[in-house]
Amino acid sequence: MMWVSWAFTALLLGPFTSNLFIPKGQTFLLGEGHRGDAYGVSIDNIGRSAVDARIIQREDSVLITSLRIDREEFVEFNIPSGTWVELENLGARRAHLTVVLKDGFVEGMRYVPVRKN
Repeated sequence: MMWVSWAFTALLLGPFTSNLFIPKGQTFLLGEGHRGDAYGVSIDNIGRSAVDARIIQREDSVLITSLRIDREEFVEFNIPSGTWVELENLGARRAHLTVVLKDGFVEGMRYVPVRKN
C-alpha cells in the first residue's frame, strides 16, 4: 500500500508538459497565483514567432530579468518563489511553445493584452 501511495504522489508531482499557443498581440501569465516554492521550467519555441520571457516580482511588479526566446530556441530556467512569468508573443502570428513545468502544475495561468508603453 505504501508503494501505491508513493507512486501516486510521484505522478502528481512529476513534470507537466503543455503545448502553449499565444495569440498575436497577447501575453501569457504563468504562475500568477502560485504561492509555493521556486520551480523549474523549460520552454521550446517550436513556432515561427519570437517570445519575450519576463520574470516579474509579485510584491511590487518589478522586472527581475527578461530574455528573448527566438524560433527553434530551447531555454531552461528557475522561477523564484514570489514571482510570475510573462510570455509575450513578439510576432505577427500566434506563437507555439512546448512548456515543461519540471515540478508539476503551477497555479495561475491566463492571457492578457500586450501592455502599451
